[in-house]
Amino acid sequence: MNRSGKRRGSRGRRARLAACYVLLVVLASAYAAPFAWQVSSSLKGLEAVYRMPPRWLTPPRWENYARVFEVVPFGRYLLNTFLLTLAAAAGQVVTGAMAAYAFARLRWRGREVCFVLLLSTLMLPRQVTMVPQYLMFKRLGWVDSYKPLVVPFFLGGSAFYIFLLRQYFLTIPRELEEAALLDGAGHWRIFWSVIVPNARPALATVAVLSFIARWNDLLAPVIYLDSFEKYTVSVGLTTFRSAQVGYVNTLMAAATLALVPVVVVFFVAQRVFVRGLALAGAKQ
Repeated sequence: MNRSGKRRGSRGRRARLAACYVLLVVLASAYAAPFAWQVSSSLKGLEAVYRMPPRWLTPPRWENYARVFEVVPFGRYLLNTFLLTLAAAAGQVVTGAMAAYAFARLRWRGREVCFVLLLSTLMLPRQVTMVPQYLMFKRLGWVDSYKPLVVPFFLGGSAFYIFLLRQYFLTIPRELEEAALLDGAGHWRIFWSVIVPNARPALATVAVLSFIARWNDLLAPVIYLDSFEKYTVSVGLTTFRSAQVGYVNTLMAAATLALVPVVVVFFVAQRVFVRGLALAGAKQ
C-alpha cells in the first residue's frame, strides 16, 4: 500500500473513532440528563421548579437539603440503611463465595443436580416466595426487626451471585490448588489463601452489586419493618413524599441524598467492578 492509501486509512480510523465518541457522548448525556435535572431541581425554589420554560441554573437554595432532615429523621434512615446494607453485602460475599467454591472446586455426589436446582430459583418471581417467607419469619418472631433483611444473606444469599462467583473461580488455575494440596493445605486453607486472593475482582463485583441492590430495596423493608425509627432510606423517601406533597424541590433533595452513597461506592470500585464482570463469564 502506498503512502496516500495509508493516510486515507488512518483518516478513516480517526473518523470512525470520532463518530464512536460522539455517539457515546450523546448516549451518556441522555442517561445523565434526568440525574442532572434532579440535582438542579433540588437546589431551586418551588416556583422555579414549575417555571416554564424551565431553567437549569438558578441561585442555589441549600436550605432544601436542611429541610429534608427537619421533616423526617433522614439521618437516622441513612444510618439504618448503611449498617443494614453493609451487613447484608458482607454476608453475601462470604457465604456466597463458600457456596461457589463448593460448586466450582469440590467434587461431591449430586453437585450438578444441586447447581441446576440453584439456578432454577432464578426463574421464580419474588412474589412466589414472599408469603411463605413472611410466615416463616413471623413464626420466628423476626418481624419488625432487621433479621429478615440480613440473615438470608449469611446463608448463601442470591443464586445469581453464587453463579457469578462460581464462574470466576473456574478461571483460577488448578495448579495453584494442587500445589497447596501438596503442601498439606486443606480445603479451608485453599479457599482463604488461594481462591479468595485471586478472586478479588469478582468478590468486589458481588459486594458492589449487593450493596446497590440492598440500598435500593423497598419491598422487603416495607414488608418486615413496622417501627418508624427502623425505616430505611427507600421507605423514608415514600414517607417524605407523603409528608411533602407538592414540594418537588425538597423531594428531589431527599432523592439526591439517597443516591449519593450508591454513586460513591460505584465510582470508587468502578475499575475492579468492570474487570470482575468482564472475567466472570470466561473459563480457562
